[in-house]
Amino acid sequence: MPGNDVNEELSRLVARRVAGLSMVRGVRTFPPAKPDRVVARLEREHYPPVVEDVTVDFRFARADEFNVVYVEHWSGETWSCRWDRHENPHSDRDHFHPPPDPNNASRDALAAVYPDGQSAVVGVVFDALRERYTALWENPDEPTYPSESGFDPGDGDWPFLGD
Repeated sequence: MPGNDVNEELSRLVARRVAGLSMVRGVRTFPPAKPDRVVARLEREHYPPVVEDVTVDFRFARADEFNVVYVEHWSGETWSCRWDRHENPHSDRDHFHPPPDPNNASRDALAAVYPDGQSAVVGVVFDALRERYTALWENPDEPTYPSESGFDPGDGDWPFLGD
């Protein structure tokens, strides 16, 4: 059962919308391990073989807040990023935690500009994911592993980032 602040109606709507995308293999709404989230598992065929599994977790709260976590599982490594809208003392209300490790305490979240309405962020996220898997296919025989990757907010793949 989702938590008290979870926007259950919106979460179920997003689950149905995301389940219809060709890049999505399956969607679970409020699974036991993540009872406040919608978890989408993406199709492997969109990624080079070195990427073993890909998930996107969505959490929508009633206070027009959200948290979206994208994770790629590589051979023993992960590449991840996170889109957030919530009040906090360390960054703007709308912010982005960049890859490859959004939990890296030595790197600040970046100011972001997301569209109004929580469900609109789904489009922002999937636009970024299409850019991501397209970039991975540019050189699939010599992939840049998460431990080797850097992050350049000015590379054009992140149009939602503030200036």
